[in-house]
Amino acid sequence: MRGKTRNLLLIGSVMGVFVCACLLGACGESAQSAHTEHSYDGVWIVETEATCEEDGLRYQTCVYPGCGERKTEPIPALGHDPDAGTITVRATCTEGGVRTRTCNRCHKTITEPTDPIGHDWIPDGESTATCTEPGTQEQICSVCHETRSVDAEPLGHDWRDGEIVPATCTENGKVIRICNRCSEEETEVIPKYNHLWKRTKVITEATCDAGGVEEWVCQRTGCMEREEVQTEKLGHRWQNFYTVDRRPSFEEAGEKSYHCTRCDAKNGTTEIPKLDVNTPIEYEFRTLRNNGEYLFDSAITITVFDETGAEVAKSNGSTLSNGIFRASLLPKSYTVRVTNLPEGYSAETSYEVTPFDPYCNLWLSASPLQGNPAAGTLYKVGSVMHDFTIPASATTTGEAYTLSDLLKTKKMVLLNFWATYCGPCQAEFPILEQVYGLYKDEFAVLAIDTDPGETLSDIREYAAENRLTFPMMRELDLGLSELFSAFSHGSIPFTVIVDREGVICTIKVGTTSSFEELVRPYLSDGYWQHGGNVAESARALEALPAKKED
Repeated sequence: MRGKTRNLLLIGSVMGVFVCACLLGACGESAQSAHTEHSYDGVWIVETEATCEEDGLRYQTCVYPGCGERKTEPIPALGHDPDAGTITVRATCTEGGVRTRTCNRCHKTITEPTDPIGHDWIPDGESTATCTEPGTQEQICSVCHETRSVDAEPLGHDWRDGEIVPATCTENGKVIRICNRCSEEETEVIPKYNHLWKRTKVITEATCDAGGVEEWVCQRTGCMEREEVQTEKLGHRWQNFYTVDRRPSFEEAGEKSYHCTRCDAKNGTTEIPKLDVNTPIEYEFRTLRNNGEYLFDSAITITVFDETGAEVAKSNGSTLSNGIFRASLLPKSYTVRVTNLPEGYSAETSYEVTPFDPYCNLWLSASPLQGNPAAGTLYKVGSVMHDFTIPASATTTGEAYTLSDLLKTKKMVLLNFWATYCGPCQAEFPILEQVYGLYKDEFAVLAIDTDPGETLSDIREYAAENRLTFPMMRELDLGLSELFSAFSHGSIPFTVIVDREGVICTIKVGTTSSFEELVRPYLSDGYWQHGGNVAESARALEALPAKKED
């Protein structure tokens, strides 16, 4: 029994070992098959440190229990960290040298080649080149004293001014230059100036029907050449209104015509019916400036009073046409008053009219307005300018200018709006300068720079470079706010002409090709048809003839 029992225990032990082995095998297979991809912990562990020349190694381990799989990667070699080192073999002009350095980490000695320093060539003696022909140049190295010969470019002439022959109005001048090296000469032509003519005397006055003769003298220094110039006939300049040549009476008809302002010629002669004390006639009341031009403004009011002071006629916007008011009245003496005039204009207290003169000229005067224009003011032809003063410190000439003072001594003032960046302005300035030189005693020029970014120094420099002598200034220095905007023109250049009463007569937008043609009508003695004294228009009262018996 004991033997049987022993055998049974032995067999049980063997079976237990087999079962355990089977169970352990199944367990191990289960642990390995629990994940299909490794998951690493992200912590690198250095297995071998990197050195200056050799790579190191590091790894991460899979986090699953019982796996132990590793992921490895190299750690790049650090490379040497050399110090500045020292030159152990010095380089020459043509051969390199050696620099020895020590690594701060591994203390290994490192040698590096250095580049040749190259030759430092400097001239050695004079070049064989001339002003016009190439040559050779010997050179020597300042370091190793090696020599070489190189090609040399021509030197070019070294000019100095020799004889100078000034240009004149009719002949070209010249400058003769001489080379300091080879004595060769060259000549530069100085173009002739052409005459700068100015009319100095009228030999024979031109008339409406015949031309005249004028003497013109060149103003350039040293010339003074004279020339007689034939001028064209003036042609008739007819008045804008009728003149009564023969006043009508109760016995006979009168006569009216247009008169030439220059001569005694008449045009368009028309009969004026004879008067009848019981029959109304047409009276014509004309609002005229002192230069003979109608004042076109329907806001003007013309009121007519009879000898008792009673109002017998009055204009309004519909009856005042082109500066003229017409009314049908009995042939009597009347008093006329003019009111509601545009700003800057003035009239006589009253005007007297007789039946013998039914064409009544109501002469009006004007003068520059005081103070600055109101915001939004827009100037136009016929507007009266506001007065302004430019201090001497703000002009290129160093002189002060007041508009009203200029108009006391000049026939007109020309305002030119410009800026240094404006090409068209530059194109017209020589033309303006020439006309200013000829007529500056008769009219004034004020050139106003509209660019707020430019200083007076900029303008002075511009005037000097372009040889401009007429007064120039900035708009900001006028003491008159936004003058440029008051003309409602957004571009430059543009030119404004103000006559002697301060009235704007011309606004020229864009470049002006002939300033002389622009200003000549206002410089003419015939521009002012009326003498400037408005009282001159008052007619002497004449007694009416007795009424004829029926």
